[in-house]
Amino acid sequence: MRILFFFFTVFFFQFQITAQSIETSYKAGESMSDRYKFSNIIATENDGNGGVVIVRAYYGGMIIRLQGYYIEHYNESLELINKYNYKADDVEIMGVVAGENGISIIEVGYNKESGHYIYWANTTKLDNFQFRKKELFRFKREREKRINFLTKYEVPFNDKFYSQLLFDSKKSVFMISIDSKIKSRDLHKVYFFDANLNNLLAYELKEETLDRHLVFENLEYNKTNNSFYLLSKAYEQGKRTKAISLKYRYQLFRFTKESPPIMQYFEKNDLFASSLKLIADKEILKCVGFYSNFSDRKYRGLVFVALDANTLSIKDQLFNPFSAQFMTDKYGAETDKELKNLGFRDLHIQEDGSIIFNAEEEYVSSKYKNNPDDSRTQIFIYHYNDIVCAKLNANGKMEWARNINKAERTMGDEAYVSYTSVVKDGNTCFFVNSGSVPQRISGERILFKKGYSKSPEVYMIVVKNNGDLSYKQVTNKKDIRLPVMVSKGVVAPNNESVFFLARRGNRKQPIRVPIEF
Repeated sequence: MRILFFFFTVFFFQFQITAQSIETSYKAGESMSDRYKFSNIIATENDGNGGVVIVRAYYGGMIIRLQGYYIEHYNESLELINKYNYKADDVEIMGVVAGENGISIIEVGYNKESGHYIYWANTTKLDNFQFRKKELFRFKREREKRINFLTKYEVPFNDKFYSQLLFDSKKSVFMISIDSKIKSRDLHKVYFFDANLNNLLAYELKEETLDRHLVFENLEYNKTNNSFYLLSKAYEQGKRTKAISLKYRYQLFRFTKESPPIMQYFEKNDLFASSLKLIADKEILKCVGFYSNFSDRKYRGLVFVALDANTLSIKDQLFNPFSAQFMTDKYGAETDKELKNLGFRDLHIQEDGSIIFNAEEEYVSSKYKNNPDDSRTQIFIYHYNDIVCAKLNANGKMEWARNINKAERTMGDEAYVSYTSVVKDGNTCFFVNSGSVPQRISGERILFKKGYSKSPEVYMIVVKNNGDLSYKQVTNKKDIRLPVMVSKGVVAPNNESVFFLARRGNRKQPIRVPIEF
């Protein structure tokens, strides 16, 4: 089980939180029965015509196991216009790609006769669900018990074979990587495709993985110079045991058809970037993240790095330390608390080049449950707490940062906790569940809690372009009696609204919430 300790907040100045009047302007679709009680959303996409496609993995049988994938297509009026039951045979589903002509399901299977792993795409239009298969690539190796499709990145990496699927921020291209890990040696193969499944580039990393174990985290594509940029964490490998340690540094690759890949590392004296996100902004690459000291690895502030898009040479690097006021606003008098393992969720580039980003405080706790036969079962609890929203100007200097106090936890489906965010006109909106009325905890701070309860309400929290904060309730449990899968929202292409699916047991209901300030 993954163990993540994300604990972070930020707040630079005194502010006022305004609770706006309750106006439920959402649109609710029909409440329908749903036969797939045990299911999880694995992909959501806009259909290009105002509608939404949802792909869910469903489970069943005497021994609960994956049985298939249920595809639903809702139109702009929230009507379920088409559905399809995609059976899971002897293949593994890696993800879903939305293209101009429909959707493609990326599958991985093994051919026993030839001894090849085969990656292919099953593509269909949304109006008929007639799938056509296209092979993307294949490679030969012995079959492993399973493929680990990395979505959360943590060590140690015990799997002999793992693979990753990454999209760029515009979802115009995607990358599939493979780490074969043959004889303790990492051999990465990377394949780049556009949304219509055209093979754009392929490369095998050999020397680049000689003493480092790579995990890719971000992909961006620059159409101007036809370059693919991959941001990865490069974990050290022991010289004697070849075991992978917790020590890492960020490593940026540039791939082109014309020349071999080039690399850039992120280090500066006693400081290092401990969490980064990549932004492709014309001829300049930007990385935004948190930085730490090599000695203690506690987060000390925010780092901004600007690089040349062609050479990857670092043009500028700026460190924004957390202020004393920042720590006081989060922890009160206990300003000696640690900040570590912080992670970003979303990044948005404004027209003036400024950057708005948000992060969330995540960690996992556990407890033991006594069974009737005197045995004990370990139970994991996933916590999703405070949200952070901050703004950097085009030169990387922090203008403001805000903290939204939130307390949620779950032992089940994580779709009901966390949040969906969208930026419109420079204002950042967060949609969260709250099972109780937001309460004032100290000073001007407001707490949203009990996110996943019997009848949670959805609140929209708005952080304006100048850092001011307000919130309002956007659903009414008299009409929406099912909990909303608030972290699986689908933002409309024009950022005018967000689609959500409310679901409990064998009932479901689609809703759409407009972005109105």
